[in-house]
Amino acid sequence: MARLARTILLGTIAAGAGIWWLGRAYDVESSALLGFLMSSAILVAVTIVAAIGGGAALFWLRRRRYRRTSFDVFRARVRAPPDRLDPADPSDP
Repeated sequence: MARLARTILLGTIAAGAGIWWLGRAYDVESSALLGFLMSSAILVAVTIVAAIGGGAALFWLRRRRYRRTSFDVFRARVRAPPDRLDPADPSDP
């Protein structure tokens, strides 16, 4: 888990530095660049929250479905086969 956190942190720093470098290269004002960085951070945060919410909803639905209904409810009652087949039965090999 620590490696994942480190990778996320380093990726975030690299992306921010790249956006900052491109903004400076194309003479974008610092206030506008900061606004772009904040809007992209908000977009990423909203996407992460939506993904977590969707995963939680799927987990809840799956758990609720399996707890309430079992496949045994849908199975028909089957009679046990007779112990001996009728010798006159043509299906008997």
